[in-house]
Amino acid sequence: MNEAPAVYMTTDSGISINNESFVAVTVHFVDSESKLSTFLLGCISFNETYCRKSKNTLLRSIAEEWGIDNKIVVVVTDNAPNIVTAVKLSSWRHLPCFAHTVNIIVQSCLQTISAIEKIKTIVEFFKRSSSALARLKSTQEQMELPSLKHIQNVPTRWNSTYDMMSRILKIKEAVISTLAIVNPELNVLTTTEWDILQRAAEVLHIFNEVTTEIRVEKSLRKKVCAIRGPVAKTNTELWHEVVATASHSQSSLWKSFDMTIQKLTPCDSTAAAILETDKHKNALDWWCDRKCLYPRLYELVQRRLCIIPTSVPCERIFYKTGQTLIERRNRLSSSKTSELLFLHSNMK
Repeated sequence: MNEAPAVYMTTDSGISINNESFVAVTVHFVDSESKLSTFLLGCISFNETYCRKSKNTLLRSIAEEWGIDNKIVVVVTDNAPNIVTAVKLSSWRHLPCFAHTVNIIVQSCLQTISAIEKIKTIVEFFKRSSSALARLKSTQEQMELPSLKHIQNVPTRWNSTYDMMSRILKIKEAVISTLAIVNPELNVLTTTEWDILQRAAEVLHIFNEVTTEIRVEKSLRKKVCAIRGPVAKTNTELWHEVVATASHSQSSLWKSFDMTIQKLTPCDSTAAAILETDKHKNALDWWCDRKCLYPRLYELVQRRLCIIPTSVPCERIFYKTGQTLIERRNRLSSSKTSELLFLHSNMK
């Protein structure tokens, strides 16, 4: 980390089962081997009043302790006003978490779909009734459908609502048949609501793929991260070879992109640059092979490709906190918990 010319930082806060507030700070940078490295700088108990100045003081002290206060190119957080202001008070550039922003947008849209509440009621009914669940499984076997269970959503994560919708659409016929026998009084979806649900799931599928793609930490999508520089090829034969060997993602998110790139002509230097990097699974691998050829551009790469526009890495720390500070170990002190999390996250 000392050798890295630039780093990007994420931070988030959470509450443990002991009702203690913790603040986690992670740092990300391109190391000397051109690999994207991630480290936890600290998950610290923060008992002061959750105000902008106190949070700003904490962030600056952590950055100064690790000697990165002048290397931070951007800090990624959620959209909470307190943390946004705390980052800006440090004169660091702030970037809102893309995944969190998408979550806010989709959650707002989901409120307009009344059928979701009916789905929740149906899922909760099958979760509570073992006999109804057994009947559903039997119906699926009779209809020669895959034996799938319902997925219950989590209110704070729209992805779980999408998973719930997708699953019930897959077993729609079995659910309707089972409810008609075991609980005909349950308020099921109308034909129009099923149609709305199907169309909504198709739209949400795109958002789900975007969210999944953006959460990747260890590899950089070559199409997104391609630095458009002097890497264009003018040889027509080489161009067709690149087009033929260019990798195509199985994700529908990139299908239109791949088709557009293939239609471009060899004289388009931007397209040639993208297709050149497209042959590599990771954009950093491509730049590692050519850092001696383009030393100044490589310096720019180290400052820009260390940035992942999401604070998900920091949120994962609190998932580890939940696994560390459990009911059987709820007497762990906050300092001991911080030390365990630091070791668990950084000893790889």
